[in-house]
Amino acid sequence: MVDDLGDDGVDGAPPSPLPGGVLDPGPAAAGPFPARPAQAAAGTAGGTAGAAAGTAGGTAGGTAGATAGAGSGAAGATAGAGSGAAGVSAGGPSAAGPSAAGPSEPRFVRAGDCGLYALFPQVVDPAVNRQARRLARAVMAARWPGVIDVVPSYAAVYIQFDPVTVTFDRLVNRCRELLAAAAGGEPEETRICVLPTAYGGPWGPDLEAVARFHGLEPEEVIRRHAGRDYFVYFLGFSPGFPFLGGLDPRLATPRRSTPRTRVPAGSVGIAGEQTGVYPVESPGGWNLIGRTPVRLFDPAADPPALLRPGDYVRFVPVDGGTFERIAEAVARGTYRPQWLIRDEPAPGSAAGPAGAGRPATRESDPEGGASAGRP
Repeated sequence: MVDDLGDDGVDGAPPSPLPGGVLDPGPAAAGPFPARPAQAAAGTAGGTAGAAAGTAGGTAGGTAGATAGAGSGAAGATAGAGSGAAGVSAGGPSAAGPSAAGPSEPRFVRAGDCGLYALFPQVVDPAVNRQARRLARAVMAARWPGVIDVVPSYAAVYIQFDPVTVTFDRLVNRCRELLAAAAGGEPEETRICVLPTAYGGPWGPDLEAVARFHGLEPEEVIRRHAGRDYFVYFLGFSPGFPFLGGLDPRLATPRRSTPRTRVPAGSVGIAGEQTGVYPVESPGGWNLIGRTPVRLFDPAADPPALLRPGDYVRFVPVDGGTFERIAEAVARGTYRPQWLIRDEPAPGSAAGPAGAGRPATRESDPEGGASAGRP
């Protein structure tokens, strides 16, 4: 995956479902970040029109025309899907309601002569992302001849293939067979990673600025930020950096006008309508409201990234003393993060409200954490 540096030249903007689309409005989108359903509708219409134009071009022009037409259709769908995704991104993951998307067969679009897009509803929503990741996993597990690469995103799956070995139509039929086989399957068992977090002070130098921006007390910002579970849509920008959906819309805050040249590892930040955690020390322009001592990326570990797409993250406020004790345990190698299990709905069904979760192994306290390893 190629990371987008974003408008400030430092932070990675969230990759769009398709090349050319931008899900993060970027630093130019200051203000209250209203939802833009009209733009989303326009994007969907643009994608449909582009795909139709590509099909027509292919039919009229024979073999050469088919290639050009397919490319035009893919480009039109790319631009349309990107615009639609950008529109819903401004409303945040809650724009479609939490896990509001029900079962939906994706729309299959050519991407030149060796690419296929499976486009699910173009919204930023855990249920839609779950469908895309499920299809991607199934295609990778099938190991079909001719399939070169499989790349899931927010609400789409890109499949690169060898057109000499397998045709576009054959791949579409096989994908539909996989989707039909997965319908009504067993519920997913999803992990919740509990991250003890010290808010404000030296750990969150931008907490008070974020609070002033929204006319809230710092304690209210902490309560709102720590009061929910965040869905991990993907990892990007830097190794193990989780882009988390589910931020309270009241906390949406533009990026800093001047990025920092050094952001400590574990820093918890807000940029636009997303929140995330810096796994390693790096430059960055997100608003830092806290820090976790838990190590999110360790090149010596297997796997090196603590989180994976489809996980949830829960921030638990701790005081400075607790933060330092956990940091010491992490340095000694004796700390193990606390994991809970969150039951997800069966494929194609609506998701229920977030629960308290249950231990993945056995409960661990926020300080020691040694009794609950990775599931």
